[in-house]
Amino acid sequence: MSSGPSSVDPARIPTAGSGSPVPSLDRLREALRAPETPLTFPATTAAAAQRVRDLVHAERFSEARYVLRHSDGRDAAPEERLALQRAAALLAVRSGDSAATAEAFAGIVETLVAAGFGDQARACAQVLGDRMDARARSRSARALRQESERTAASGGEPGMTPARSVIAHAETARSVGGRRRGNEPSLCPALLAVVGGIEVPPDPSAAPRRELMRLREAVRAVPEVSAALIDDPAPLLAERLALLCEGAGLRADALGLALDVLELIAERESRAGGYRDPERVRTTAHAILSRSLLESDPLTAVEHGLLALESVSEVDDPPLRVGLATALLQALMAAGLEEHSSFTAGRLLGLQRSLRRDSHRIAPLIAVGAQRVRAQRYDAARVPLLEAQRLAREARDRLASLEASRLLALLSQETGEADAALAHLRRTAADAAWAADDLLVSTADRNRYVRDELNANALVLRYALESGDRRAAEQAARAIIRRTGPGEATLQLGAPLRWDHEVDARVGALLAAGIGLRDGAPEVSENDYDRRRQEAMEAIGRVPDGHEERARYWGTYLEDRHARMLAERGDLRRAVRAAHRSRGGWAALGMAEDQESLEREIAAWNDALAQEDAAAAEAEDPAAEAAGGAAGGQPRRRAVRRRRP
Repeated sequence: MSSGPSSVDPARIPTAGSGSPVPSLDRLREALRAPETPLTFPATTAAAAQRVRDLVHAERFSEARYVLRHSDGRDAAPEERLALQRAAALLAVRSGDSAATAEAFAGIVETLVAAGFGDQARACAQVLGDRMDARARSRSARALRQESERTAASGGEPGMTPARSVIAHAETARSVGGRRRGNEPSLCPALLAVVGGIEVPPDPSAAPRRELMRLREAVRAVPEVSAALIDDPAPLLAERLALLCEGAGLRADALGLALDVLELIAERESRAGGYRDPERVRTTAHAILSRSLLESDPLTAVEHGLLALESVSEVDDPPLRVGLATALLQALMAAGLEEHSSFTAGRLLGLQRSLRRDSHRIAPLIAVGAQRVRAQRYDAARVPLLEAQRLAREARDRLASLEASRLLALLSQETGEADAALAHLRRTAADAAWAADDLLVSTADRNRYVRDELNANALVLRYALESGDRRAAEQAARAIIRRTGPGEATLQLGAPLRWDHEVDARVGALLAAGIGLRDGAPEVSENDYDRRRQEAMEAIGRVPDGHEERARYWGTYLEDRHARMLAERGDLRRAVRAAHRSRGGWAALGMAEDQESLEREIAAWNDALAQEDAAAAEAEDPAAEAAGGAAGGQPRRRAVRRRRP
């Protein structure tokens, strides 16, 4: 098993399941069906451990404690008792019970000592003791030290088990100068790495790179220390590493590791005793594959999404079910299965109402809205998207707000609501800018957010100019120029795309200045307009190699807009000269429609100029005309010569 492949052999990607690549609606309906509740009480210790984990994930802590109290696991195999102790530790940590956390950690070590895995027990004591300090569980540490001191003073009390002595020693053997543990045997670093990977799940608040390194080290060390372990942690560690890789944008690594997980599980199921899966590693692997194959192989992504849902058919965990159904809907849309997508969206809209946390409802609402926008059911899409946008703002989830606002902007554009589209586009651009500047965002995701920001601001610029909103247009142009400036987007955008966005913004800034001059805005002067026009021309001149045709278009468009803005301000002579330059450009580009439109404008402007010249000539010398008439001659007519543009 690798710790993260750079490429994945397509032959390794399984498509097992139904015989047809397109699932039937009956299978889809069955997979989306919620389990009949209440579920029967777990019959075995392994099932109890799994039920406790499901309830903790659903944040139903009181029910999890009830299952735990009635499942002591005394007669179960050591592996099952250990799974139950780990579930108890997860419950204590998630519910914030420090005393229960310390007790559960001690129970893990006690179970390992009783099963005869002393090295793993000592490694657990060291790893979990360190974790308790890192989380400042001072009350638990003091209680364990006091218990150790009482044991030493009394020569050993019956209540002090070997495991609790070990963990108390791990807590009390530290000093300011370092960690000194007396005559305790030194532990293999590989064993500590593996035990740390098992007992300490990835911390979302920790640095992603550090967590990746920790889990990669644990995955590599498994073969070296497998004989000293009570159970086989390879599938679990590979699953956790796959999730970290997916979160860090390493999609190929996540895909390969998820395939490794399924292969490891299949291999262990063929052995005597089978494979216990209290942490639903198989379900997670299918879910990762469904998300990873969304673009490259959407039908296979659908298959893995269904397999993930079918694996939890008897699990009462609404957040898990809704999350898997959301991923399945995205896969169905990517595969173009409209009927399946519509059915899943309707079912998902009902399922998300069962969630206790509003923050968990955001993703399914966005997925439902996206499906309905795609199906052009705009009225049906508006309500879930507006609700998702509101919840995302309340939760300060900028990425979810970005997606909801983007879809709402698209909806408003399709329905012709220009003002609403402009508002949603500005929100999209602001959220995308925040995401692009977030230091914790992966490089691949940052590239996408930079493009989202630029595209949104480009549309804001367009809508603002069409509506005459000069300030909004200038703000959007400044944001684009900042993002495409030297050194800002070198890693995110190629030179052609960066240049095109910069020219678009420079021309937009010129048009905004033209609006200001037309409306008599005191803060906009002729010098401002000329400066922005010069900046736009210089930006066009920085054309990348191979994009000269695009540069000619921008130059022609700039002269066209310049001519029209001059005409709007009454400067017809300069407008005609600029229009003739632009007309030649449109002709060279073969854009006959733009050329004909400009020719009509030139004709109208020339007619207006002729009338102005005639009126000026009539009013220029009335006295001379009157004298000519008194002498009996005809009034001298002044020849009106049309000025050449």
